[in-house]
Amino acid sequence: MKTYTIKQLLFGLREAYIENEKELNELKKYIQPKNDVKLGEFDIYTYVKRNNAYLELNLKAQQSMIMLLLETIQNRRIHDDSKRKIEIGSSLNGKKDYLVIPKTEIIQKIDIEQLCKEAYDILENDFTKNINTPVINNEEDKIDFEATTTGIITHTGDTGKYPSTGIIYNAKADTIMITPYYQTLFYNEAVDIFNAELPANQFSDWHNDVVDHADINNRELIIKGLSSNTTVSQTFKVEKNDKDITLSRIKK
Repeated sequence: MKTYTIKQLLFGLREAYIENEKELNELKKYIQPKNDVKLGEFDIYTYVKRNNAYLELNLKAQQSMIMLLLETIQNRRIHDDSKRKIEIGSSLNGKKDYLVIPKTEIIQKIDIEQLCKEAYDILENDFTKNINTPVINNEEDKIDFEATTTGIITHTGDTGKYPSTGIIYNAKADTIMITPYYQTLFYNEAVDIFNAELPANQFSDWHNDVVDHADINNRELIIKGLSSNTTVSQTFKVEKNDKDITLSRIKK
């Protein structure tokens, strides 16, 4: 039976995520935030729900230093009024539509016609139509895997072959977060999890095609800076060359 390793799936599909994020970033040129507004976030996300595709613009104006100080002291968010979510494109049951909120203190201009034209191209491309998977399981080894428009989540269970661990690929940041749940995760155990296998026939023809053409098989996985501390989430940037795939820990 043909199988894929977590390494093949994650880094093979990463190529498709990178291309999709490039297309989403191109849409930003049609949106002009006001010059006097400092943005804490300005990004565009794709998501699919019940086979309907949506494109959402997230804008968040930077809060004042006083608010940030209060939040730090109280360890909680004071308010979230500065955040705006704008649905700029949707494809519902084959019909195209879009919603844009009225002009705000954050946005100066949105070129609706061009923005939505390219937004619908993204909503209807192969990535958006195919990337989402149900939760895929290897029951014997207690591994599950799920891909969405924003990234990949895989877990190993606490009664299976591998230490109970979560691995999350964040497509927007192009980073991987590794979290040991209940016990120490050593380097060789982490590499073993990336080499864990899932049946290829549980994935769509599109996923198979992307992974098969990604040329990941012969690349060694190197993880730099992995700590064995239990329950500590560690984030890594991804670097790929002709021979290796290197995960380098991002120190906070």
